[in-house]
Amino acid sequence: MPPSGFHKEQSFHVVSFLRLCLSDLASEAKELSLKYTDALKKEVNNIDLIVQNDDNKYQFHILMIVREFYLNILKFNPSDEEEMISVGEDICNDIDELILSVHVPKITK
Repeated sequence: MPPSGFHKEQSFHVVSFLRLCLSDLASEAKELSLKYTDALKKEVNNIDLIVQNDDNKYQFHILMIVREFYLNILKFNPSDEEEMISVGEDICNDIDELILSVHVPKITK
């Protein structure tokens, strides 16, 4: 991260990753004829199982970002794919702003 904080390209890649995760989950829900809220809950539970049984700290933190993203979407109780994607997009916009608001002090000797 540059001393001034994160920049738009970095933020873009983070929210793009989350959008792709949500798009894949929507496709999976449709394919398995799951309610979208059930698909989100299933993924959160799967993430919980993975992190309980894995010591990889990088994987843990990445999964926690996805888990929190899904939990925030669940708060809106989306009834269909369009609503789930729309809520996810709103949350991605919030995440984008939060990432860009991170500023750290310049490293000095």
